Amino acid sequence: MSSEETSNLALFEGKRIRQVEHQGEGWFVITDTLCTCLLRIA
Repeated sequence: MSSEETSNLALFEGKRIRQVEHQGEGWFVITDTLCTCLLRIA
């Protein structure tokens, strides 16, 4: 992670998902998002 990136936790469907801000844009960690969605289906 470079000095231009910051990391936060966001809530999605009541689950914590890591969120990284890079060059002013927010990005969610795909593995956290997929696990949350797959657990909801199961």
